[in-house]
Amino acid sequence: MRSLSERLQSVRASPLALLKGLAVVAALGMLAYRFAHFDLVSFINDEPHFLTAANEQLRTGHWVSASPIQGTQGTTYGPTVLWFYGVVHRLFGDAPQASILAMCITVTLAHGAVALALTRVFRGDALLLAAMLALVAASPYQFFWSRLAWDQMVNVFASWTVVLLGLPGPLGWIRRVLLGLVLGFAISSHLMVLPLVALTFTVLALELLRQPRSLALTLGPVIAVALLVNLPYLGFLRAHPPSPPSASGSFTWSLLGEHLLQPARVATTWQLAYFFDHTWPDFLQWVGSTGRWLLEHAGWSTAALLAVSGAGLLLTVRAKEPEQRRVAGLALAVWLGYALFYTVRGLNREPHYQFPTWWVVAAGIAGALYALRTRSLRLATVATLVVLMGAGLQFLVNVAWMGYARERGGTQGIHYSTPLAAQQGVIRRLCEEARGTVFLENHTTLFPPSLGYVVRTTAACQGLNIHLCGPQGCPPGAPVRRLRYAAPVGGALVLE
Repeated sequence: MRSLSERLQSVRASPLALLKGLAVVAALGMLAYRFAHFDLVSFINDEPHFLTAANEQLRTGHWVSASPIQGTQGTTYGPTVLWFYGVVHRLFGDAPQASILAMCITVTLAHGAVALALTRVFRGDALLLAAMLALVAASPYQFFWSRLAWDQMVNVFASWTVVLLGLPGPLGWIRRVLLGLVLGFAISSHLMVLPLVALTFTVLALELLRQPRSLALTLGPVIAVALLVNLPYLGFLRAHPPSPPSASGSFTWSLLGEHLLQPARVATTWQLAYFFDHTWPDFLQWVGSTGRWLLEHAGWSTAALLAVSGAGLLLTVRAKEPEQRRVAGLALAVWLGYALFYTVRGLNREPHYQFPTWWVVAAGIAGALYALRTRSLRLATVATLVVLMGAGLQFLVNVAWMGYARERGGTQGIHYSTPLAAQQGVIRRLCEEARGTVFLENHTTLFPPSLGYVVRTTAACQGLNIHLCGPQGCPPGAPVRRLRYAAPVGGALVLE
């Protein structure tokens, strides 16, 4: 029988365990919010290109070895995401919502796995797991990216790289093969992942530097599997040599500093105006004075995350546990390495360039909380609650974003635009009212590829000749309908 003190301790522990469990459930609910308001997902320009090419694979029976899109550095992207969407189309059809849902599930599972992996690496409990889940769910950047039929595969495979490296013990054969597949598919997605791949190999090599045989047996299979995955893409690059990359920019310390800020940027609301374009002032007015103040001072949260995560990585990079050293060491190397790489290349601070680095801040926060926990469990619990509550407060921005998009019908910019369901609704109406051939004159910022893909995948449009007028206008005398915005602000559409 248990002693009286043990029973009292169990009674005291039960409410705390219940609160931790509720925190995990709440954080999972925040992550699941990505699947809410699915009629407000975006469908802009690259997405229809990807989905059209993916569907063409099924029509011709030829699975592609490269993407239809060329990067700003002169290299055509790889085929990974085309294979992914090809499978989705085979199983669920070519409706854009099916591809968006499949990608949202894929991205969200990878992010949840990272939160779980970091909790295990840094010896956390359910409260730390809730904080990690909430930290990922609270990012409006990740919220937006997860709900696109785009190429987020570097984001996904960077996540699984962290998960595999964070498992305890040396890499066994299964993990070597899985890591090779993950890195291989990442390379065949976008070459921005190459520094992450190189740094992953470097971290593993440093661990086994004094064991040449183990080093060869570990890295050999990883490299071999990654090369095997990339045979189609390498064949394409051999037949179609990439164009020379744009000239590198001159190195400046200020530019390096800006790039060092970017991994924390995508974990906060800092510079979120990127997605709102010229409608940002309207959104700030819509959220009210308190929300406006928080959004306008988001740089403070970015600075705090930078300081805490940087300290956490420095405190754990030489920890006793090898998986902690491995994850913290890779995070530091990725943070500094990508900032230097992007600075030398003279690249802009596009937020999606942080697909390979997004997890660095989460790893640093987990490391900082672990270091604090080794010194004071009470202080660590309070700090974890602060992270959890801060993430919950920031998550409300995602909720406000969806409320604004619903009320305004989206935006008139090119980074969020009119939601997919609204595009489908106006095209369905166009086709239901059409007789034979109709030309559509577009007086919005919607891209022709998105409207064209919606036309091709709308049942009411089958058997009709719906044409989008080009820059020279519609043919004289042709039956013409006009698409414009319903109001000076917002993405709601009117068909005339």
